Amino acid sequence: MVVSLNQMIPAPLRMCGFRSFRTKAFAFVSTGIAFCLVTFAFELSEHYRTGYTLKGGNRPVNVPAVRGIEVNNSLVNLVTNVKPWDDNVPLIEEVTSLKRETLPTWHQYSSDFSVMELYHPNSSYLPKLLHDLAVVEVRNISTYNKESQFKFLIEFIDGNKAISKPMRYISVSCGRVWGFLRGKGRYGIFDFRKVPPCIGRVLNFTGDIIQKTNDPDILNTQRTKGGQKCIIGGCRNDFCSEKRLTCAKGEFLEVSVCQKIPESIKMRQVKYPWAPSVHDSWKHTNICKNVTKDPIVRKHDLFLNFMEIAVFDHLILNYDRHHFKTIFVNKTKEIGYALFDNGKGFGNPHKDEISLLAPIKQCCRFRKSLYQKVLTLTNEDSKLSSRMRESLSQDPLDPVLTDAFYPALDRRLAQVLSEMNKCLEKFGESKVFSEKW
Repeated sequence: MVVSLNQMIPAPLRMCGFRSFRTKAFAFVSTGIAFCLVTFAFELSEHYRTGYTLKGGNRPVNVPAVRGIEVNNSLVNLVTNVKPWDDNVPLIEEVTSLKRETLPTWHQYSSDFSVMELYHPNSSYLPKLLHDLAVVEVRNISTYNKESQFKFLIEFIDGNKAISKPMRYISVSCGRVWGFLRGKGRYGIFDFRKVPPCIGRVLNFTGDIIQKTNDPDILNTQRTKGGQKCIIGGCRNDFCSEKRLTCAKGEFLEVSVCQKIPESIKMRQVKYPWAPSVHDSWKHTNICKNVTKDPIVRKHDLFLNFMEIAVFDHLILNYDRHHFKTIFVNKTKEIGYALFDNGKGFGNPHKDEISLLAPIKQCCRFRKSLYQKVLTLTNEDSKLSSRMRESLSQDPLDPVLTDAFYPALDRRLAQVLSEMNKCLEKFGESKVFSEKW
């Protein structure tokens, strides 16, 4: 028997009807569930299919090897790096029977975190972690960082914490869906694992929010609009105001829920060189050489990361990239990066913005691994759209995207491949492919 995440979600959550709101030609991606690009879809569907598969009722089949996990300064001695058919593999029952306070999934996630990837690709806990984010009871909810967009900090009864972005509203203007898709990350396609795990959820406005908070930015800003319960929330005035309310539909509010990065992880915000601005000088001038001379870029080898970010933003039509986060663990010199604020992605499936590929067009330097991933996902038998559709079908708020967005992903990926091939034809593999700048 294969247990999918949808089957693990309680029936009331799946049947409540609060799925992603859609228009005839466009999709409102449940605010922040645009999360489905850049870290999981490439392998997440495999977790859903095999992570809870049992043979003969008790022997795991194709279950990723359980890794040693440090919890509360003590090592839980689980078998590591063994084959699924090895007699020493712990049974699913043996793993899940461990007391929750001893081995919660979010502790496993924290121990899995590294500089170069926010989780391990074969982590067996991922399906359960996503399930927990979708259903575990809320203990407390408050405003998270009063930035441009309103977000919740959710604390669960199991001790876990998550960042949540509520659905704001939907309107179509000039062929574009203005859904405020300023997500905290997307799980998705390229196997980069640069964003934390996220999933959709429906919160009870009264039971999960109003009754679980002492935050004046929530309690003191309650409003009613069109008979619906709303809050102004706490964020920048031009986004949190009487004109821009966060409103439930009936008693329910659709949100994205993303695992909070471990407190021990140190991060710094870095400006994206090709960020949009009033002048957008990079659109008229090749700034590649200037970027490579930047001491921060050189010291932490950030340059090739820009290429990956450009591909991601092009795929989701994110024209609002301003910053990204660099991360380091235990004060090491090794620097990784993470994507949290991903703009108004998935806005218009019928529009492409080639200028988002400026880093690749101007510099013609990128990792061979990036090229190979792009090449693989343009193959007919492993198309990006197919993997995306399969991954999103597991989300509790499915359908997340309307059909128009899937061919848009394939079309934009083909554009990425075209630009990469132009670089290879002009300069050759030896000058284009690089693992370190």
